[in-house]
Amino acid sequence: MSELTIEESSSSIRKRMLDLERVYVMSMPPDSPYIRPLRMNYTQDGRQKYWDLMRVHDGVCIVIFNISRMKLVCVKQFRPPCYFASVPEQFGVVDVKKYPAKLGVSLELCAGIIDKNKSIVEIAREEVLEECGYDAPVSLFEKVNCYRDMKEKLDSIISESGTPTKSFDSFSCNSSEIPHAREKNT
Repeated sequence: MSELTIEESSSSIRKRMLDLERVYVMSMPPDSPYIRPLRMNYTQDGRQKYWDLMRVHDGVCIVIFNISRMKLVCVKQFRPPCYFASVPEQFGVVDVKKYPAKLGVSLELCAGIIDKNKSIVEIAREEVLEECGYDAPVSLFEKVNCYRDMKEKLDSIISESGTPTKSFDSFSCNSSEIPHAREKNT
């Protein structure tokens, strides 16, 4: 089997990303391993209040700058929440001809959830390889921030879900230092 060029591989990935079938919307099962809806009740200034929120996995976000190309590297992915925001809010089957997969495609920084028993920087490295194809050594990652640790900026940085995101920045994504991983033909 011949190896695909980067362009051919990218085209193949884009085509598969848009191959959406049998979409069905249902209520959230109570045993979801990814999110858990909660309601927090509290008294503030003598008034009883509540706030609906979500408990979710911690995550990593990686800012990648390819020095040789002078480009910020982003990931184009199908995201079910983006897709769901574009279709009528109802349970049941979604007409994918009327609501094509491209409605759920987003452009974002490389990121992932912390769901393995590995160091955060190793999880960040795996996400860069999986999502961008860069096999970057851990030594090229520099921790920028942990949003939850920024006590004075919590309100402006953490989303309403309260999700902490550990952020890493890889400044040395020079193509001569980080070989591009090619998709295997199977």
